[in-house]
Amino acid sequence: ISLGLVGSEMCIRDRLRIASNDSDENPFLVSLSGKAILSNDASLSQLVTSAGTLIPVFGKNTLSYAMTVPNTVASIAVTPTATRSSARIKTKINEAPYVNATNAVRTALMPLSVGENQLLVQVTAPDNLEVRTYVLTVTRSAPPAPQIAVAQGAPLLPQSQSDFGDLMVGSSAVVEKTYVIQNLGDAALTGLSAVIAGADATSYQLTKIPATSVAAKSGQIIAETTLKVRFN
Repeated sequence: ISLGLVGSEMCIRDRLRIASNDSDENPFLVSLSGKAILSNDASLSQLVTSAGTLIPVFGKNTLSYAMTVPNTVASIAVTPTATRSSARIKTKINEAPYVNATNAVRTALMPLSVGENQLLVQVTAPDNLEVRTYVLTVTRSAPPAPQIAVAQGAPLLPQSQSDFGDLMVGSSAVVEKTYVIQNLGDAALTGLSAVIAGADATSYQLTKIPATSVAAKSGQIIAETTLKVRFN
C-alpha cells in the first residue's frame, strides 16, 4: 500500500494479486487506486463553559459570544466538541499562548481578570487547511463595593451646598433639615458617622445621628439611614 497526500485528498494505491494455474498470468495483477477526501469542516458541534451562559445560544456557525460571571468566578474552562472528531482544537485566553485541547474533554481552568477577557477556541479541519476561531468575551464582575448617596429633598453631590435660609439674629426660630443616606452598592456601607466641622460649628447641631452601617442594595430594595441638622 502506498499513500500520497495532496491537499485535502489522500491517494491510496495497492495491487490485487489473483493466483491460478495459468502459467502465463500467474499471478494476475491489478493496480488499485482511490482517493480519500479529508473533511474541511472546522466547526464545533457543541461548546460548554464551566460557568456563565453563552449569549447568544451556541450555534456551530456563530463565532462570537458574550457572557458575564460574578467576581467569585476567578477562572473558567470550556469543553469544545468538534463536528469532525479528527479536527484539532486549541484554546487561549487573553495574552496567553494557544494550548492544545482534546475533543469533547474539558480544558484546564484559565484565569479571568476583572473586566473583559477574550477566550479563543481555534478549530483546524482534518484537511489542515480550513481554520475557524470561536471568540468568547467573558466579563468578570468587579468585587462588591458600597456606594453612598445623600439626599436632602433632592440628591446632593459631594461638596454641594445645603442652604438653611435666613434667620434673624437673636430670634428663637430654628431650621431643621433631614438628610437621607442610602447605600446603592452591593456591599455594606460601614463606619458611618457625622460631625459639624468649621468656623461656625456652634450655629449647627446634629439632632439625630445616622446608624453606623447601611446594608447593601438587594434587588430594588435600597437601605437607608437618616441624620438631622438644626440651624439656630
